[in-house]
Amino acid sequence: MNRILFLFLCNYFISFGLSAGTTNADSLKFLLNGAVSQQRVDILNDLGWELKYTDTKAAFKYLQEAQHLAGQLKYSKGKGESFRNMAALFSLTNNAKEAIHHANEGILYATAVRDTFTLAKLYNIKALVLKDQYAYSVAIEFFKKSYQLFDQLGDQEEKAGLMNNLAVLYGAINEKNLELETLIRVVELEEKTGNKPGLARTYNNIAGVYHDLGDMKSSLIFFQKGLNYSREIESARFESSALNGIGMIMQEQKKYDSAIVYYSEAANINKKNDYKQWLANNYVNLGGLFLNDLSDYPHAKKYLGEATEIYESIYDWDNFLHTMNMLIGWHLDRSDASEANRLLTKTDSYIDSVQSALIKRDHLLLKYRFARMDGNTGDALNYLEQVIALNDTLRAKEQFKQSLEIQTKYDLTRQQQENERLRMNSSLSTETIKRQQIIIAGTIIICLLLGTIIFLAYRSKKRMEKVNKALFQVSVQIREKATELQQANESKDKFLSIISHDLKNPINAITGLSDLLLDESADIPEEERMMYIKYINDGCLSADHLLENLMKWVRSQTGKLEIKPKEFDLSDSVDEAMALVSNAAFRKQITISSKVLKDTKVYADHEMVNTCLINLLSNAVKFTPLNGSVQVIPESNGTLYKVHVKDTGVGISPENMNKLFRLDAKSGTPGTANEKGTGLGLLLVKEFAEKNNGSISVESKPGEGSTFTLMIPKA
Repeated sequence: MNRILFLFLCNYFISFGLSAGTTNADSLKFLLNGAVSQQRVDILNDLGWELKYTDTKAAFKYLQEAQHLAGQLKYSKGKGESFRNMAALFSLTNNAKEAIHHANEGILYATAVRDTFTLAKLYNIKALVLKDQYAYSVAIEFFKKSYQLFDQLGDQEEKAGLMNNLAVLYGAINEKNLELETLIRVVELEEKTGNKPGLARTYNNIAGVYHDLGDMKSSLIFFQKGLNYSREIESARFESSALNGIGMIMQEQKKYDSAIVYYSEAANINKKNDYKQWLANNYVNLGGLFLNDLSDYPHAKKYLGEATEIYESIYDWDNFLHTMNMLIGWHLDRSDASEANRLLTKTDSYIDSVQSALIKRDHLLLKYRFARMDGNTGDALNYLEQVIALNDTLRAKEQFKQSLEIQTKYDLTRQQQENERLRMNSSLSTETIKRQQIIIAGTIIICLLLGTIIFLAYRSKKRMEKVNKALFQVSVQIREKATELQQANESKDKFLSIISHDLKNPINAITGLSDLLLDESADIPEEERMMYIKYINDGCLSADHLLENLMKWVRSQTGKLEIKPKEFDLSDSVDEAMALVSNAAFRKQITISSKVLKDTKVYADHEMVNTCLINLLSNAVKFTPLNGSVQVIPESNGTLYKVHVKDTGVGISPENMNKLFRLDAKSGTPGTANEKGTGLGLLLVKEFAEKNNGSISVESKPGEGSTFTLMIPKA
């Protein structure tokens, strides 16, 4: 995420225009002293524009003064420019609503005074904001408007910047090859005009695209080109960007010493030039390297702490909370509850200022982990509910984004088709003129020309048929995707309804029985009181088991559950699982035995296999009557071990067999002692088995017991 965050800022920087840097800002501050009237408005606007990357807090201050003073003076041109600069600043600080508002206001003022340059800039800024709101087709239209105006002005530098922005949009819809082609066209334009700052910028962006395509060799070459050009023109901003990019590649190649050198050199440049945002990003990169790759917490804490101080000073709450999440997660991983709680408390007052739902979701997951570690089940459940709600929001947002990407790609295909049609029409018109000239020369030439036209028309028809067929296939895929998404949402809603209902049962039982026990007026015999306490204990264990399974399922669905396969002894895992269900088996006088021998080595994720065995043994005990038995029997099968969990229970009906391992059907039925279940445990078993290159199957007959077979790879 750190790399994405850093390059994101680079792309925005180049999209709004090339800046002269801190030296120019110092000169403007000097000129501001004593400046009055419209001249002061112009200098304030220029200062805000210059400082938008280095000191957003100061930039807002200068631009607000410019806007206010321009309003008092009725200076429309100055007010339009202040709206333009404020729109860019709000866009950089991820406030899309205010960015669009200021862009629209600026467009009105720029149109009124016929300020073509400012109007083109505002169209560019609005397109960038719309791009980040996934309105790709509308963004393309505003890019076109901006490009046409800059073309009228003959501003080649701004045209190149717009093509960079268009390339960024293509990257956003995963059209990486089209993004790369566009950036190469930008390089050709900048080489033709001798725009070295533009070349430094574009080479860095090309390097980023090659990195996303997995071509590290080409990425390193272009970052080096960007670094050479930036040093030649003494551009500190582009130099630090290239150094950071090279450091990123070194880190991914596990050349950590080199990565630290490049990150540190970039940080020194940004610190020297007071580029606060970029400096904070460098510190995050360094902190992440020390934390995740080198396990050097003192250095990680130093850099991440300095990053959070900078983000806090410039009101960048999204990156502030993201960085704090890294530190909190590290402490929770090491069961350092005290420090984790201190950092969580520090972030509470900033959560409402964060725009990113993903960062909020990650923060709430950390609060859930802390609440569970602290034994606060109520708070943990509350945070889990918020996480699930945010996951739904993120999933809906991703689906919306994907649908817009498909629509934009479809629009681009149609545009290419229309361009091809216009080209063909132009070609036909040219051929018609030639034909009229050739008629005078003789009938033979006319016949040859007619034959050529007929051939071209036939070829064009075939091409159109192929395009229409491709478009039809795209429309079919869109309809199929929509159906799949609808079915997935229906299944998810039904599943969450089941979980909510089954979670309420033990909680309601606990609440009712505890109220009865707390009633001093109730005369409850000691034997009955102990029975109630046992029921409360059973309810707590049931709710805890359900929450544990639900948390693992949520982490699996959101891609947060990392698979860590290793070699281990299967007999140890079976013994651990048997120990965990032994109390439940003892209460029902059920005998549990294992025939898994010592040194039965398997290769899989140890924790996931333990979860599978615990759920399978829990189910076996649940559906086995008093004085029954449960056996764990291994069987070698080629490269796999079959682990049979066989019980003498009530068995499973054909109807319920069809509901097993399904999200959209409640297969959980009461156990022989009326134990409750949801079917979530079997869902986890199936998913974890498949993630470890295994599988799960079941054989059962009503009244004859069940045998669940877990397949695990051998070591």
